[in-house]
Amino acid sequence: MDTETACLDLREPGVIDEKMVNNAIIEQGPKGEEGRLFKQQGIVYEEVAQLRLEYLDILKIDHLWMLTGLTKLQLCNNRIEKIENLHFLVNLVELDLSFNFIETIENLDSLNKLEILTFFQNNISELKNLDTLTNLTILSVGNNNIGDRNSVLYLRRFENLKSLNLAGNPVSKGDNFVKFIMAYLPQLNYYEYRLILYEEREDAREFFGNNLLKLEREESETKAIFKKKKREEEQEILNSEAFVEYIGNNHFFKSLFENDTDCQALLQMGDFSSGFYEEYQKNFEEIANELVALGLQQLELRKEEIARFEKHVGDAKRRLYEESRKIIENFIEQKNSIFEQLKEVLNNEDDEDDVANETSVSIQLLNENFKDLCHKTWTVLMSKELNLFERTEDVNGTYERSLTELVNSFVEGSQSLFTQIRQLQNTFNENLTDAANKFFTNYTVASATKLGNEFKNISDNLAYLLQDKEVLVNALSASHDYHLLLIDQREDKLITGVRTWLANLLENLVNSEINRHRRSIMEINHFLDIQKAELHSLLMTPMGLNLLPKDIQDALQM
Repeated sequence: MDTETACLDLREPGVIDEKMVNNAIIEQGPKGEEGRLFKQQGIVYEEVAQLRLEYLDILKIDHLWMLTGLTKLQLCNNRIEKIENLHFLVNLVELDLSFNFIETIENLDSLNKLEILTFFQNNISELKNLDTLTNLTILSVGNNNIGDRNSVLYLRRFENLKSLNLAGNPVSKGDNFVKFIMAYLPQLNYYEYRLILYEEREDAREFFGNNLLKLEREESETKAIFKKKKREEEQEILNSEAFVEYIGNNHFFKSLFENDTDCQALLQMGDFSSGFYEEYQKNFEEIANELVALGLQQLELRKEEIARFEKHVGDAKRRLYEESRKIIENFIEQKNSIFEQLKEVLNNEDDEDDVANETSVSIQLLNENFKDLCHKTWTVLMSKELNLFERTEDVNGTYERSLTELVNSFVEGSQSLFTQIRQLQNTFNENLTDAANKFFTNYTVASATKLGNEFKNISDNLAYLLQDKEVLVNALSASHDYHLLLIDQREDKLITGVRTWLANLLENLVNSEINRHRRSIMEINHFLDIQKAELHSLLMTPMGLNLLPKDIQDALQM
């Protein structure tokens, strides 16, 4: 062990704490006069963009949660063994964890803005847990313990990755490794900080030829499946908004048989059960798709109705706002004029009785004028607000009737289609019952005569159902009842869902308008109370009080 390593081992490992963070921020902050002001004003943690905590023997990452605005963090040359407590730093663009003792890449999921990531000189043996870092551009994992080329293949998913360093890893010592990098990571522009030339990449692709093409073909198929699944999921989200989720694409049909083991067994009767099941599935799916189409069509109609309503009410509210603004501007203008006149009267220092009496009369008149102005303004504003409230209530009533009609239309159309589905189930059950009875008869005869090789390979479940006619009849009846129950439950779910949505929407609409109306009334009263308080403050000066009649003085002082 060399002297430097021995000294390092003798140091006490530390944990990032508030003192360490504060010292680093101040040390790396502005200098001179700007630095003095920076210290005087105090640290605003959310505004710190960069931080270096290097050569501090840090063992545990902690206490960085307050640095939410951090974009660059350097924690290199420490004793860090575990990546942790970084999930708050969601704005991080660059993270340097070089020269530490990290063995596993982990806990970086929330750092999806990360572009530059450095793990040079650690103990990492596998590249993993980086899937959410879709913006990753530069990755340095040199001098680690990566020994498997699968870690290289893992990086194929990072389409924005342009620069990579894996030098010093066991994997890099393999034959044609640089060619492998060039061929299997086509998004890279630089490897080990050297530009990859077009000719080099083409030569590498040719070298790995068929294996590379096979991988690309497999990935292409996987991506196609993933995209299809994602499209289906997105469609089901939309279908859910329309209350027809998992009805089309055979979802609903398959759900009828998924947990019905008896029916599954009966469908294994060979030629006896072929034909009518496929017909049932085909007809069922046609109606199911029709139901989905109806749901999506009705969803669009509801959205259009909501948009019309919101525009109508929004326009009315904007008109009221503009009218009220003009009324208030006019009020302020008249108020300022009255206050200016009051100030002139109050500043008159002439003590003669005639002048004083005239001043008192002027103050009373201006006071009455202002009260009258406040009352008129309050009356106009309240009248307009009440008018809007009443008109909005009328519009809400019309809106409620329109939406209720749409919902009723959707419910009626859905009920009609569910009725058709039940009819299909009844027909299917009749066909299945006929087929099962015929199969039971043939099976019984074959069992009694020891003939009929076609019955030797039937499943245990089917054999159990065929042991007795009563068992078979009960199984058919239970299966039919189960299918009808699922159909009824799905119909109830749709109807309950759309009616609950409507009830909640209308309730929120009423409550929202009532709350808005109350807030508006409070704002009008509060505004005018403030104006009256200003007049009160102006008249409460000694000069103003002396010039007012006794009854007004008493009223102001209450």
